[in-house]
Amino acid sequence: MKISVVIPTYNRPDALHRCLNALLDQIGDLSYEIIVVNDGSTVSYDKVIENVQSITSSIPIAFYEQENSGPAKARNYGVEMAEGDYIAFTDDDCAPHPNWLMSFMAHAKEGVVLGGHTINAYRDNLYSEASQVLVHFIYAFFKDNPSMFFTSNNLCISRKAFMSAGGFDCTHFATSAGEDRELCVRMGSLGFTMQWVGEAQIDHYHAMDAEGFKGLHTKYGRSGWDFHQRVNALNIDLGKQKNFFNYLIKYPWKKSGYSFRERCRLSYLLFLSQRYGRKGYLEASKKSKQL
Repeated sequence: MKISVVIPTYNRPDALHRCLNALLDQIGDLSYEIIVVNDGSTVSYDKVIENVQSITSSIPIAFYEQENSGPAKARNYGVEMAEGDYIAFTDDDCAPHPNWLMSFMAHAKEGVVLGGHTINAYRDNLYSEASQVLVHFIYAFFKDNPSMFFTSNNLCISRKAFMSAGGFDCTHFATSAGEDRELCVRMGSLGFTMQWVGEAQIDHYHAMDAEGFKGLHTKYGRSGWDFHQRVNALNIDLGKQKNFFNYLIKYPWKKSGYSFRERCRLSYLLFLSQRYGRKGYLEASKKSKQL
Protein backbone atom coordinates (compact mmCIF):
# COMPACT_ATOMS: atom_id res chain seq x y z
CA MET A 1 0.00 0.00 0.00
CA LYS A 2 1.65 3.22 -1.14
CA ILE A 3 -0.72 5.97 0.05
CA SER A 4 -3.20 6.22 2.90
CA VAL A 5 -5.79 9.01 2.80
CA VAL A 6 -6.90 9.94 6.32
CA ILE A 7 -10.17 11.81 6.89
CA PRO A 8 -11.59 12.84 10.28
CA THR A 9 -15.35 13.38 10.26
CA TYR A 10 -17.91 14.75 12.69
CA ASN A 11 -21.68 14.98 12.05
CA ARG A 12 -21.32 15.56 8.28
CA PRO A 13 -22.30 12.33 6.51
CA ASP A 14 -23.44 14.06 3.31
CA ALA A 15 -20.19 16.02 3.06
CA LEU A 16 -18.18 12.86 3.69
CA HIS A 17 -20.09 11.08 0.93
CA ARG A 18 -19.07 13.79 -1.55
CA CYS A 19 -15.46 13.58 -0.35
CA LEU A 20 -15.31 9.81 -0.72
CA ASN A 21 -16.83 9.90 -4.20
CA ALA A 22 -14.10 12.35 -5.24
CA LEU A 23 -11.41 10.09 -3.80
CA LEU A 24 -12.78 7.10 -5.69
CA ASP A 25 -12.28 9.06 -8.93
CA GLN A 26 -8.52 9.55 -8.54
CA ILE A 27 -6.56 9.04 -11.76
CA GLY A 28 -3.16 7.48 -12.31
CA ASP A 29 -1.62 4.13 -11.55
CA LEU A 30 -1.84 4.46 -7.77
CA SER A 31 -2.19 2.06 -4.89
CA TYR A 32 -4.08 3.75 -2.06
CA GLU A 33 -6.46 3.17 0.80
CA ILE A 34 -8.99 5.47 2.47
CA ILE A 35 -9.26 5.68 6.24
CA VAL A 36 -12.19 7.51 7.85
CA VAL A 37 -12.21 8.24 11.57
CA ASN A 38 -15.60 9.17 13.01
CA ASP A 39 -14.90 11.59 15.86
CA GLY A 40 -17.85 10.65 18.06
CA SER A 41 -20.60 11.85 15.74
CA THR A 42 -24.18 11.92 17.01
CA VAL A 43 -25.67 11.19 13.57
CA SER A 44 -25.62 7.95 11.61
CA TYR A 45 -23.11 7.22 8.84
CA ASP A 46 -24.61 3.84 7.95
CA LYS A 47 -26.01 4.95 4.58
CA VAL A 48 -22.71 6.54 3.57
CA ILE A 49 -20.76 3.41 4.45
CA GLU A 50 -23.23 1.14 2.70
CA ASN A 51 -23.32 3.29 -0.43
CA VAL A 52 -19.57 3.67 -0.79
CA GLN A 53 -18.83 0.03 -0.14
CA SER A 54 -21.33 -0.94 -2.84
CA ILE A 55 -19.51 1.23 -5.39
CA THR A 56 -16.02 -0.22 -5.19
CA SER A 57 -14.13 -3.26 -4.02
CA SER A 58 -10.79 -2.33 -5.56
CA ILE A 59 -9.99 0.57 -3.18
CA PRO A 60 -9.86 -0.39 0.50
CA ILE A 61 -12.01 1.87 2.69
CA ALA A 62 -11.83 1.49 6.46
CA PHE A 63 -14.15 3.18 8.96
CA TYR A 64 -13.07 3.66 12.57
CA GLU A 65 -14.70 5.41 15.52
CA GLN A 66 -13.45 7.22 18.60
CA GLU A 67 -15.04 9.23 21.39
CA ASN A 68 -15.30 12.90 20.48
CA SER A 69 -11.75 14.13 21.00
CA GLY A 70 -11.11 16.49 18.09
CA PRO A 71 -9.66 16.12 14.58
CA ALA A 72 -6.00 16.05 15.69
CA LYS A 73 -6.51 12.86 17.68
CA ALA A 74 -8.69 11.41 14.92
CA ARG A 75 -5.94 11.97 12.36
CA ASN A 76 -3.34 10.40 14.63
CA TYR A 77 -5.61 7.39 15.07
CA GLY A 78 -6.03 7.14 11.30
CA VAL A 79 -2.27 7.17 10.77
CA GLU A 80 -1.85 4.42 13.38
CA MET A 81 -4.24 2.29 11.35
CA ALA A 82 -2.66 3.19 8.00
CA GLU A 83 -0.56 0.85 5.89
CA GLY A 84 0.71 3.42 3.38
CA ASP A 85 4.24 4.76 3.08
CA TYR A 86 2.72 8.23 2.66
CA ILE A 87 -0.24 9.86 4.38
CA ALA A 88 -2.49 12.33 2.54
CA PHE A 89 -4.80 14.30 4.83
CA THR A 90 -8.05 15.95 3.83
CA ASP A 91 -11.32 16.84 5.57
CA ASP A 92 -14.86 15.61 5.14
CA ASP A 93 -16.03 18.96 3.69
CA CYS A 94 -13.47 18.79 0.87
CA ALA A 95 -13.51 17.18 -2.58
CA PRO A 96 -10.05 16.42 -4.01
CA HIS A 97 -9.60 16.87 -7.75
CA PRO A 98 -8.98 13.68 -9.78
CA ASN A 99 -5.21 14.29 -10.00
CA TRP A 100 -4.80 15.14 -6.28
CA LEU A 101 -2.96 12.04 -5.14
CA MET A 102 -0.98 11.72 -8.36
CA SER A 103 0.23 15.32 -7.98
CA PHE A 104 1.35 14.73 -4.43
CA MET A 105 3.14 11.49 -5.25
CA ALA A 106 5.06 13.18 -8.06
CA HIS A 107 6.82 15.23 -5.36
CA ALA A 108 6.69 12.90 -2.38
CA LYS A 109 9.96 12.00 -0.64
CA GLU A 110 11.33 11.63 2.85
CA GLY A 111 12.10 14.86 4.61
CA VAL A 112 9.51 16.92 2.74
CA VAL A 113 6.07 18.08 3.92
CA LEU A 114 3.75 18.77 0.98
CA GLY A 115 0.82 21.17 0.92
CA GLY A 116 -1.68 21.57 -1.92
CA HIS A 117 -3.89 24.31 -3.33
CA THR A 118 -7.33 24.66 -1.74
CA ILE A 119 -10.17 26.31 -3.65
CA ASN A 120 -13.22 27.84 -2.03
CA ALA A 121 -16.18 25.97 -3.55
CA TYR A 122 -18.58 28.82 -2.69
CA ARG A 123 -17.08 31.62 -4.79
CA ASP A 124 -20.06 33.95 -4.28
CA ASN A 125 -19.85 33.64 -0.49
CA LEU A 126 -17.32 36.34 0.37
CA TYR A 127 -17.02 35.15 3.98
CA SER A 128 -15.82 31.80 2.67
CA GLU A 129 -13.71 33.48 0.00
CA ALA A 130 -12.00 35.80 2.48
CA SER A 131 -11.12 32.89 4.74
CA GLN A 132 -9.50 31.06 1.83
CA VAL A 133 -7.76 34.20 0.58
CA LEU A 134 -6.24 34.51 4.06
CA VAL A 135 -4.75 31.02 3.71
CA HIS A 136 -3.36 31.83 0.24
CA PHE A 137 -1.79 35.00 1.60
CA ILE A 138 -0.21 33.15 4.53
CA TYR A 139 1.33 30.60 2.15
CA ALA A 140 2.86 33.41 0.08
CA PHE A 141 3.90 35.62 3.01
CA PHE A 142 5.61 32.88 5.02
CA LYS A 143 7.27 31.07 2.12
CA ASP A 144 10.74 29.86 3.18
CA ASN A 145 10.08 31.23 6.69
CA PRO A 146 10.07 29.24 9.97
CA SER A 147 6.36 30.12 10.31
CA MET A 148 5.48 28.35 7.05
CA PHE A 149 2.68 25.79 7.40
CA PHE A 150 0.03 23.99 5.37
CA THR A 151 -3.58 23.43 6.39
CA SER A 152 -4.52 19.89 7.36
CA ASN A 153 -7.25 19.57 4.74
CA ASN A 154 -4.62 19.39 1.97
CA LEU A 155 -1.42 17.93 3.35
CA CYS A 156 0.87 14.99 2.51
CA ILE A 157 3.69 13.56 4.65
CA SER A 158 5.54 10.28 4.74
CA ARG A 159 4.22 8.06 7.51
CA LYS A 160 7.74 7.58 8.85
CA ALA A 161 8.32 11.35 9.12
CA PHE A 162 4.91 11.95 10.70
CA MET A 163 5.49 9.31 13.35
CA SER A 164 9.06 10.42 14.07
CA ALA A 165 7.85 14.00 14.64
CA GLY A 166 5.19 12.81 17.07
CA GLY A 167 2.12 13.46 14.92
CA PHE A 168 -0.49 16.13 15.65
CA ASP A 169 -0.48 17.60 19.14
CA CYS A 170 -3.91 16.52 20.37
CA THR A 171 -3.17 17.55 23.96
CA HIS A 172 -2.97 21.29 23.38
CA PHE A 173 -5.17 21.45 20.24
CA ALA A 174 -8.49 19.73 20.84
CA THR A 175 -10.46 21.64 18.18
CA SER A 176 -10.00 22.18 14.45
CA ALA A 177 -7.57 25.08 14.71
CA GLY A 178 -3.84 25.44 15.19
CA GLU A 179 -2.87 21.77 15.16
CA ASP A 180 -1.69 21.86 11.53
CA ARG A 181 0.26 25.06 12.07
CA GLU A 182 2.00 23.63 15.13
CA LEU A 183 2.85 20.34 13.38
CA CYS A 184 4.40 22.02 10.34
CA VAL A 185 6.41 24.54 12.38
CA ARG A 186 7.62 21.75 14.65
CA MET A 187 8.61 19.61 11.67
CA GLY A 188 10.35 22.60 10.10
CA SER A 189 12.38 23.04 13.29
CA LEU A 190 13.36 19.37 13.05
CA GLY A 191 14.81 19.90 9.58
CA PHE A 192 11.90 18.95 7.32
CA THR A 193 11.26 21.05 4.21
CA MET A 194 7.88 22.62 3.37
CA GLN A 195 6.97 22.36 -0.33
CA TRP A 196 3.83 23.71 -1.97
CA VAL A 197 2.32 21.61 -4.77
CA GLY A 198 -0.04 23.82 -6.74
CA GLU A 199 -1.40 20.96 -8.86
CA ALA A 200 -2.68 19.08 -5.79
CA GLN A 201 -6.05 20.80 -5.66
CA ILE A 202 -9.17 20.32 -3.60
CA ASP A 203 -12.52 22.13 -3.42
CA HIS A 204 -13.48 23.25 0.08
CA TYR A 205 -17.24 23.34 0.82
CA HIS A 206 -17.40 25.59 3.88
CA ALA A 207 -20.26 28.07 3.63
CA MET A 208 -20.28 30.90 6.15
CA ASP A 209 -22.35 33.85 7.28
CA ALA A 210 -21.25 36.81 9.40
CA GLU A 211 -21.57 34.95 12.69
CA GLY A 212 -19.83 31.87 11.34
CA PHE A 213 -16.97 34.02 10.05
CA LYS A 214 -16.62 35.75 13.41
CA GLY A 215 -16.67 32.45 15.28
CA LEU A 216 -14.11 30.81 13.00
CA HIS A 217 -11.54 33.57 13.25
CA THR A 218 -12.08 34.06 16.97
CA LYS A 219 -11.33 30.35 17.32
CA TYR A 220 -8.19 30.81 15.22
CA GLY A 221 -7.14 33.55 17.59
CA ARG A 222 -7.62 31.33 20.64
CA SER A 223 -5.59 28.60 19.00
CA GLY A 224 -2.95 31.23 18.18
CA TRP A 225 -2.35 31.69 21.89
CA ASP A 226 -1.92 27.93 22.36
CA PHE A 227 0.37 27.83 19.32
CA HIS A 228 2.69 30.51 20.65
CA GLN A 229 2.85 28.86 24.06
CA ARG A 230 3.90 25.59 22.41
CA VAL A 231 6.44 27.30 20.16
CA ASN A 232 7.99 29.05 23.14
CA ALA A 233 8.08 25.81 25.12
CA LEU A 234 9.88 24.09 22.23
CA ASN A 235 12.31 27.03 21.83
CA ILE A 236 11.39 27.53 18.17
CA ASP A 237 12.40 30.85 16.64
CA LEU A 238 9.70 32.00 14.20
CA GLY A 239 11.80 34.80 12.76
CA LYS A 240 10.57 38.25 11.83
CA GLN A 241 7.03 38.86 10.56
CA LYS A 242 7.03 42.54 9.65
CA ASN A 243 4.13 44.29 7.90
CA PHE A 244 1.90 41.20 7.91
CA PHE A 245 -1.29 43.21 8.42
CA ASN A 246 -0.50 45.88 5.80
CA TYR A 247 0.31 43.31 3.13
CA LEU A 248 -2.76 41.26 4.04
CA ILE A 249 -5.21 44.13 3.52
CA LYS A 250 -3.68 44.93 0.13
CA TYR A 251 -3.60 41.30 -1.01
CA PRO A 252 -7.05 41.17 -2.72
CA TRP A 253 -6.01 44.12 -4.90
CA LYS A 254 -3.10 42.11 -6.27
CA LYS A 255 -5.20 39.11 -7.25
CA SER A 256 -7.15 38.79 -10.50
CA GLY A 257 -10.77 37.75 -10.86
CA TYR A 258 -12.41 40.15 -8.41
CA SER A 259 -14.57 43.18 -9.06
CA PHE A 260 -13.83 46.51 -7.40
CA ARG A 261 -16.63 45.95 -4.90
CA GLU A 262 -15.40 42.44 -4.10
CA ARG A 263 -11.88 43.71 -3.47
CA CYS A 264 -13.23 46.31 -1.06
CA ARG A 265 -15.30 43.76 0.82
CA LEU A 266 -12.52 41.19 0.92
CA SER A 267 -10.07 43.73 2.32
CA TYR A 268 -12.59 44.66 5.00
CA LEU A 269 -13.27 41.01 5.86
CA LEU A 270 -9.55 40.32 6.12
CA PHE A 271 -9.32 43.28 8.50
CA LEU A 272 -12.16 41.78 10.55
CA SER A 273 -10.49 38.36 10.55
CA GLN A 274 -7.48 39.87 12.32
CA ARG A 275 -9.68 41.82 14.71
CA TYR A 276 -11.61 38.67 15.66
CA GLY A 277 -8.36 36.73 15.87
CA ARG A 278 -6.91 39.29 18.25
CA LYS A 279 -10.06 39.06 20.37
CA GLY A 280 -9.74 35.28 20.60
CA TYR A 281 -6.04 35.52 21.39
CA LEU A 282 -6.65 37.91 24.27
CA GLU A 283 -9.51 35.74 25.58
CA ALA A 284 -7.23 32.71 25.64
CA SER A 285 -4.46 34.69 27.30
CA LYS A 286 -6.79 35.96 30.02
CA LYS A 287 -8.22 32.49 30.62
CA SER A 288 -4.72 31.05 30.90
CA LYS A 289 -3.73 33.58 33.55
CA GLN A 290 -6.84 32.75 35.57
CA LEU A 291 -5.99 29.06 35.74
